[in-house]
Amino acid sequence: MKLFIKHIIKAVLIGCLFVSVFKLEAQSRFNIRDTLDYYHTVFTGVNEINEGFLVTGNSIVITDSLVLTPMTSALFSLEGQFISSNYFENNGYNFLTLPTTGNQVNPSGELMTLGRTYDESTDSQVGYIAYFLESGDTTQVIYNDIHYFTEFNPDYIYNFPTAFQISENPDQSIFVSSAIFQPETTATDCYIQRMTPEGETLWQYVYATNSNPDACYSLLPDDLGGVFATIFVANISTNRLVHLSDSGELLQQGFSQVNGIVRGMVWSEDNQIIGAGGAQSSDDFVTGRIFKMDTSGQVIWDTIIGVGEAQGFQNQFYKLVKSYDETGYVAGGTKKEFLPEEEITPATGERRSQGWLVKIDDDGNVLWERKYHFIDSPDDEHTLNDLKATSDGGYIFCGESTDEAWDEGFTEGPPQQGWLVKVDEHGCLVEGCELFDNINVIEQDSDIQYFKAGPIPTGQFLNIYQNVNAPNGSSYQLIDMNGRVLEEFSALSKG
Repeated sequence: MKLFIKHIIKAVLIGCLFVSVFKLEAQSRFNIRDTLDYYHTVFTGVNEINEGFLVTGNSIVITDSLVLTPMTSALFSLEGQFISSNYFENNGYNFLTLPTTGNQVNPSGELMTLGRTYDESTDSQVGYIAYFLESGDTTQVIYNDIHYFTEFNPDYIYNFPTAFQISENPDQSIFVSSAIFQPETTATDCYIQRMTPEGETLWQYVYATNSNPDACYSLLPDDLGGVFATIFVANISTNRLVHLSDSGELLQQGFSQVNGIVRGMVWSEDNQIIGAGGAQSSDDFVTGRIFKMDTSGQVIWDTIIGVGEAQGFQNQFYKLVKSYDETGYVAGGTKKEFLPEEEITPATGERRSQGWLVKIDDDGNVLWERKYHFIDSPDDEHTLNDLKATSDGGYIFCGESTDEAWDEGFTEGPPQQGWLVKVDEHGCLVEGCELFDNINVIEQDSDIQYFKAGPIPTGQFLNIYQNVNAPNGSSYQLIDMNGRVLEEFSALSKG
C-alpha cells in the first residue's frame, strides 16, 4: 500500500515509503489500544516472553449477576497482535493490579505482579502477589493481610502495596513496600517487608513520622541480600534513603539531596544509584527528574527534563530501566503540555497528554527524548505504567489511553482502553526517526520537511512520524495497490 499527504511534495514521500517496503526491520514496533474483549481496560504491567508479550492489568467484566473488576492478563505477539486473555477473581472481590509496581520475573522464570483486593461489602482491602504462567494463567495468589502490622500499631487498617523487587538472596525472597493507613488521622506510613515466595514474612520495617504521607515507591536490592529504599517524607518534600540488611537490620538512613517522589532506581556501572521520578519546584509544578547518587544519598548529578506547565499536570517519570546493551538508562512516564497556538485544532484541544521516554548516559546527558500518543482528542489521557527493555534492543511499555470526549466521535469503542507500545533502541515507532531528532548529532538540513510511516507492510496499525507541522488543511490518504482510497483523515501535528 502507499500513503500520500496532500500539499507536501509527493515524490519525496513515495521514495521514503518504497525504500521501507523492501527493507526488513529487525525490531518490532507497534502502538495499539485494546479492551481484551471486556469493557474498560487498563494495562499495569508488561513482560517479554518467548511468544511475544504478556500484559497484566484490570478490566471491567460484566456477568449475569455481577459487575467485577478482576485481574486480567493478555498475550500479544511480537508484532502486537492480540492472542488471548484471562481474568482472575475470587468470591466476588475486585483484584486491582497497581500501576506503581509493574511486573517482575523471578529467577525461576515465574511472572509476578502486585496488587490489592477490595471488598465493597466490607470496605476492606488486602495486598496480594500473583504468579502467572507465560500463557497468562494465574498459578497462585498470596495474600498480605493486616495481621502483619498489628505489632507496630493496632490502628493500621489496611495496606496499599507500592513497590516490589526480587531479592539477590538465593531463596528468591521478595522485598515489598506498602503504604499502611490509619483511619483516624488518614496518615500513611511506609512498611517494608521481606517475604518468601510462599508469602511468609521474614522481617518487617516501618518508617513513620507525623507527616502525611510517608511513602516508598522505589526499592533497589543490593548484592548482599539487603535492600535500599527511598522514602518520600511529605512535610519536607524530600527523600530519606534507607539501607536494610538481609536480616532487616537498619544499616543506615539519611536524607538524600533529591526532592520529589522517586519512582525507580537501578545500579550504575560504577555501583552508584541511578534514580528517576518527579522534580518539584517551589510553585508545585512538577516535571521529570533523573539523577545519580552514591549509597549515602549524596547527589553526583541531577538532570531536570522539561518544565512543569501547570498545577496538577504532574509531568514525571514512573519507571526506569537499563538499556539492553547497557549504553544508558531509559526513564518512562507521562508528559502533559499545552500546544502552541498554531497546532491547536478542534480535534486536538489546547493540550496533550502523552507517554514519555527519555534516554540518558552515565553522565546524565540526554541522548534522546520521545513522546507518544494513540488518540488525539480535546480531552485525551495517555498514561505509562510499566516499562521494560527488550531482547531486540528496544523497549516496550504499557498503560492506558483514555478519550474523555469519546461521545464526540474522535475514537471508537470504550473510552478507556489498555495501551501497549513497542519501540526500537532509539525510541522510534518508525525506523529512522532518530536521524531527524535534534538531540542526536546528525548532519542534516533542519529545514527539510520530513514524513515517514511504518511498519510497512503493516498488520492493523500504521505509525506516522513528522518532524514538522503539516501545512494547514493537510490530510492523509491511505491507498491500496489498485489505487483505491481506503481512508482519508486530517494530518496530525509534528511528532
